[in-house]
Amino acid sequence: MIAILGAGVCGQLGLVGLRFMQAAEDEVLGELDSDAPRWSPADIAAHSRQILGAPLPATASNVHYRFSGGGPDVIGALRADMTEADFRALVTSTGLTPWTPTRTFTDDTMWLGFSTYPGPTPAAWWTPPTTIDETVWVRQDGSVWRAARYDGTTLWYSIISH
Repeated sequence: MIAILGAGVCGQLGLVGLRFMQAAEDEVLGELDSDAPRWSPADIAAHSRQILGAPLPATASNVHYRFSGGGPDVIGALRADMTEADFRALVTSTGLTPWTPTRTFTDDTMWLGFSTYPGPTPAAWWTPPTTIDETVWVRQDGSVWRAARYDGTTLWYSIISH
């Protein structure tokens, strides 16, 4: 069981509780990894909701994520298999809109993408396409970037706050 300490800077995005209390002596404060054997399906659903700012569809499967950080510096990666209809509902509920080549942002676009992973080495499940094109949905609020992409079966989601 995890305990939520506070929303920190990401509370403005509805990302409730992105800072977590240690669940075990060997766990690093502020890190969540779906591959840790102690998490139940209910824990994984709760963590996914906190990372996305919205619940995953009930039909989502093969869910993996890694989250690291606290305070203003946060990085998270999430993948889940789902239908295209579920993906469209998710991007709508989280306020993401399609990326276009002419779109402008108030922060450096170097932060937008899927090539950054919250850990020393990307997990075997984190293999998203890294190009930024019209298949990417994005939301930028100040220094917080969210990006999502759907490849026909899989949601790839990234959040970076700097």
